Amino acid sequence: MSKKMTITQYLSGAFFANGIRIVLSFFLSPYLRMFSTLYQILGSWAMTMLSGAASGYLLTKNRVENHLLTGAVIGLYSYIVYVALSLLGVTNQFEEMWVFLGYLLGGLLGGRLGERGELKLSLPGAPLNRPRNE
Repeated sequence: MSKKMTITQYLSGAFFANGIRIVLSFFLSPYLRMFSTLYQILGSWAMTMLSGAASGYLLTKNRVENHLLTGAVIGLYSYIVYVALSLLGVTNQFEEMWVFLGYLLGGLLGGRLGERGELKLSLPGAPLNRPRNE
């Protein structure tokens, strides 16, 4: 468990988040085109946030401290990689504000989940959350 991440780790997380987003866009864009523009933007934002959260979680789950900062930096680098890929013609979507917010909030969410170290849902009153009588 290292405390300081290198630029290579941040960039690998950024490329991973963009790869997830490209794959999700490839499979889900035909379905999103059936809806109005507002729902297309929300769907694209949700895919971006999901990919940022997955990348942020995977890179921060073994860290000792600064999970949220690391997740935010991964989100920022993911956006920079997205802009570079857009300029190269790999992606054809230019909803810049929504993509930026999706990557940033997704990275923060992934950092928070990585800080907890688990992806379990904790519902109040659920049988799994009750203390055991041992």
